[in-house]
Amino acid sequence: MYGFRVFAAHTFFEPNRSHGPRVGYQVFVCDIPSLTLIPGDYALRIWLDVNSFEADLIEDAARITIVSAITTGPERCRGMD
Repeated sequence: MYGFRVFAAHTFFEPNRSHGPRVGYQVFVCDIPSLTLIPGDYALRIWLDVNSFEADLIEDAARITIVSAITTGPERCRGMD
């Protein structure tokens, strides 16, 4: 494991989402329809910022291993030639 970030998802990436104050129980869903990863081991790190301060962190929320990848078509990863 090298510790490089290969992907980031953030609520600020949602153009139609209200970023005003929230009260009570909240649920956030992150739907990633396509994510091209080269074979290897990956760790998922999840954190919550409140007013630009880290409020919670799950260092190893999940670990996945990509065994093989389809590398044809327009989504082909660079560097896999």
